[in-house]
Amino acid sequence: TLLFSFFFALTPLLLAATTYTAITSGDWSSPLTWSAGIAPGANITGADQIIINANVTVTMDVDVVIDNPLAVMTLSGELSTH
Repeated sequence: TLLFSFFFALTPLLLAATTYTAITSGDWSSPLTWSAGIAPGANITGADQIIINANVTVTMDVDVVIDNPLAVMTLSGELSTH
């Protein structure tokens, strides 16, 4: 029952997760950078997955805070600052 309670407590966090994949170089806040045409926010509070593909550079044009231990960033490309 403890395991069930733990999973049940995490279910809303897992269901709210979104995957953002950078498909072309550009700014973090630009929808054109991301596959679904929706940029991740500056404050990541869900169990989101952020993927930056190889040969793609995402420029951090905003300060990003990842505030969820279940959030994942897979970096095969590059992050840069202005």
